[in-house]
This record gives sequence, C-alpha cells and structure tokens, in this order.
Amino acid sequence: MKRNNNINNEIIFQTQSCIIHIPGTPPKYGLIKKVSDSFEQIFGYKKDEVVNQMSINQIMPTLFADKHDEYIKLFLTEEKKNKVLY
Repeated sequence: MKRNNNINNEIIFQTQSCIIHIPGTPPKYGLIKKVSDSFEQIFGYKKDEVVNQMSINQIMPTLFADKHDEYIKLFLTEEKKNKVLY
C-alpha cells in the first residue's frame, strides 16, 4: 500500500499544474512541504528556496494571506458541510 501511495504522490507532483502541499497541523499550518515541478516556472522560486523554508502565506495575495491560518484552523475543526474553500 505504501508503494502505491508513493507512486501516486510522484505522479501528482509531476503534473503540469502547480500543486503546493502544506500541512494542516499546528504549529506550522502553512509551511510549504512539497511543490510540483511547475511551481518554479509559475512563482519564480526554486524548490529548495521554499520547501520547509517559506509559508504559503508569503506567496499568496495579502487579501488571503492575512487570514489563511485561520481558514486552515476552521477547515480542520468544522464539519464538512461548513468547509471554507476559495
């Protein structure tokens, strides 16, 4: 099962779409843990500059960044019917 998860994970992160993985656990709610191959091209940062170094809040518009940690906490504590997605 773990092997299948690793294969699926690699397929997902090699897509042309930009995918950013952040944990949903405190205290580092928005710390960037992994990015897809297209991340560098879209955002202009090298992977090693951001993975385990930057918060997702640092690369999103201030409008969202200012409340993003609160959104994550809400997402993790509310029932599915009340999820905040944007």
